[in-house]
Amino acid sequence: MKTVVSQIIDQLSCIDAILAPESKVELIHFVSECQNSDGGFQNRDGSSDPYYSFFGFLIALSLGLSDELSQLKKYVSQTSTRSCNSLADTCALTVMDALLSEKRGRHWGKALKFLRQFKANKGHDQMSYAGFLTLLTVETLLGRPTFMVNFSRRILKKVKENEAMPCSQIAALMVLKKELGLPFHEEQKLLPSYFGGTGGFRIYTHMANSDLLSTAVALYAMKRCNIDRRLYAPVSIRFVESLYAEGAFLSGDVDSFRDLEYTFYGMLALTSVS
Repeated sequence: MKTVVSQIIDQLSCIDAILAPESKVELIHFVSECQNSDGGFQNRDGSSDPYYSFFGFLIALSLGLSDELSQLKKYVSQTSTRSCNSLADTCALTVMDALLSEKRGRHWGKALKFLRQFKANKGHDQMSYAGFLTLLTVETLLGRPTFMVNFSRRILKKVKENEAMPCSQIAALMVLKKELGLPFHEEQKLLPSYFGGTGGFRIYTHMANSDLLSTAVALYAMKRCNIDRRLYAPVSIRFVESLYAEGAFLSGDVDSFRDLEYTFYGMLALTSVS
C-alpha cells in the first residue's frame, strides 16, 4: 500500500494532463525561483523554512525537478527538527529527510519522538489536523503498524465533527477516518454545506467567499473517499483557474502574494476533480 504522501505526489504529477505546456513552463520557473541558495524553499518573508520547503518538495517531486530536489536535500540534512517551532514544521522536515535520504528500514526512534510531540499537542479542536500530520509522518517512517492504527482510532473517538469546524478540519477528519477504516458518514454530510455555489468551498459555512485552501482539501477529501465530485467540479475549476498567476496560484481571499503553499493547493484542487 502506498503512503498518503506518495499518493499525493502521484496525484500532483497528473497536472501534466491539465496545464497547457506554457503554463507548466511558468510553474517550473516559479518553483525554481522560490528556492534559496541554501536549498530550502522560501516562506513569505523570503527565508527558508521546513513548512514551505515541504510544499516545494511535493511539487518538485511531482514535476521531476531533480536539480531542485538535490539542492533541497542539502537544506534538509543541515536543518535539525530541534529548531522546528511547530508540529507542521517537524512533520515536514521528518518526512523530507526520510524520503530524500532514501534510508532503508523503519525509523522507530524518529517515529516515537514525533508521537511524543503529537501527544503534547493540546486541544481536540485541532486534533484532526494534527492527526493528519501524524499519519503522514509515522506512515512514512514505519508504515501502518497495528498499534498505530489502534492508537489513532482511540484518539479519533474523542473528536466530534460539527459545522463550527473549518472546512479543512472536516476534510482532514474524513480522510483520517477513511484511511483508518472508520465510517465517515457525518463528515460526508457536512462537507457540502461549505460549498459556495458560485465559487469553490469556504472556510466556514456562514462565510460568503470561497478560498483555494478549503476548495483544494474538500475536493481532495472527496476524491480520496470516492465521493462523486461532478456537482462541484465545473464551478471549482473555474474558481481555481481564476486564481492562476504566472506559474503560481493565489489564495482567493484578496491576497495577491504568490507562494508555494497555495500553488500546491491549486495543483491539488485541479487534480482532485477528475
